[in-house]
Amino acid sequence: MKHKNFSYAKYGYLFCIPFVVIFLIFSLYPLIFTTSIAFTDRAGPNLPGREYSILKTTVTDEAGNTTTKLDPFGNFRLLASNMAFRTSLGNTFLIWGINFVPQLLLAIILANWFTLRRNKVKGQGFFKIVFYMPNIITAASIALLFRALFGFPQGVVNDTLISLGLLSDPMNFELDAWASRLTIAFIQFWMWYGYTMLIVIAGIMGINPEMYESADIDGANSFKQFIYITIPNIKTVMLYVLITSLIGGLNMFDIPRLYSLGGPDGKTQTTSLFIYGQAFEGTYRYNLASAASLIIFAITAILSGIIFYLMRDKDAAQAKKLERSRIKALKKERMG
Repeated sequence: MKHKNFSYAKYGYLFCIPFVVIFLIFSLYPLIFTTSIAFTDRAGPNLPGREYSILKTTVTDEAGNTTTKLDPFGNFRLLASNMAFRTSLGNTFLIWGINFVPQLLLAIILANWFTLRRNKVKGQGFFKIVFYMPNIITAASIALLFRALFGFPQGVVNDTLISLGLLSDPMNFELDAWASRLTIAFIQFWMWYGYTMLIVIAGIMGINPEMYESADIDGANSFKQFIYITIPNIKTVMLYVLITSLIGGLNMFDIPRLYSLGGPDGKTQTTSLFIYGQAFEGTYRYNLASAASLIIFAITAILSGIIFYLMRDKDAAQAKKLERSRIKALKKERMG
């Protein structure tokens, strides 16, 4: 945009500089550095005299001669056979699945209830704030709250269950694998269902109201409108919710760390806890931690691609395919 030979475009670039600098320093550089470490033998800080290089392996032939060869993917093979890493990966998907499915269902039900014109829910703003509020509380506060609620031998949950006659003796929930998993899953569900609900509400509010008016005229009830109008028209929003929840679920760290420290016996250890333990505890194996991070990145990218493919607009994809076929046919006719 120019006015009297004066360009305002440079100010746009100036406003972008802080973001670009922060992104380069705190996102792009760590990503490149982590990727490079994953193929090396680096363990511990890079102190003087402690250099690291591409991972190597020693091979001995039948004659007893030994040769050293580059083995950049050795860390990935080691992780593939590492039972702790495989267990943490399974725990991550299990806990994420337990909390995400009911979270999404409840969010859709509440969003439809709030946006249904026939209901005319009073005090919608108040309810939305209450449902969203757990999302703005810090993870540390929530973890400490639930540790107190499920405390042993005295805690609100134990005292309540004993008073109701459901337990005869106090139960140590932190030493029970499934109790810890379900508690962490419930915390994640409780923290995020309000956020998911607001996203779905925004998607429903973007649907053309004339579609619902036409459905009312045709005699469609609320359930049919929900199935045949609401769900198909919030597919893009659902795609966003699925992808962001998948990314957040595979990077689950704070609640398992603060609530149970990954216990008991690693039953609540997620991949993020495994990576943290490899990088900053014990032997400080930065190479394994970086390799595990790349594996999680690859899994996230693959699953996101599958979700995009399954939730694509098939009609639009078919139309594009037909258009490409038509263009190819026209080109062949012109060349002929």
